[in-house]
Amino acid sequence: MNKDQWIDRGLLDAFDAEGTDAHRLCTIDNGWAERFGHDILISFRTTAARDRLIVGLKEWAKSVDFPIRRVFARFLPKKNEERETPKLLFGHEGENLQTIATEHHLKFGIDFGAGYSVGLFVDQRENRRFVRQAKPERLLNCFAYTCSFSVAAASAGAQT
Repeated sequence: MNKDQWIDRGLLDAFDAEGTDAHRLCTIDNGWAERFGHDILISFRTTAARDRLIVGLKEWAKSVDFPIRRVFARFLPKKNEERETPKLLFGHEGENLQTIATEHHLKFGIDFGAGYSVGLFVDQRENRRFVRQAKPERLLNCFAYTCSFSVAAASAGAQT
């Protein structure tokens, strides 16, 4: 695995310093890995991509001294009706499938067992920060899959 595809220790430390432990770790053709606290979600379109990300994750975690609690994986199907709940690859099977992830010191509930999505789209982090900084008085979130934008606005005092 090419280490340039995974975030380095400096970026990991920068995320931690800003109070963020929910972010992308790596993107490759046909897949990516994301961090939610000490849990990892691998999303893949091919088994080759899944396997490559698993190997790369192990190498990355060792190189940056990152303690992984659990690893989940989900297949990215072409058809929505083929979507499945993420599967636990590594970790304790009896452990609660819910966890907390932090973004700019704001906490979000993550549920690996609730369905196809875990409840937080990490690529929208800066948009949620924008909402918090805008400090709207009221917010109607018409695209509320998990209400993360409503949570961000409410944390800045908005009525949602």
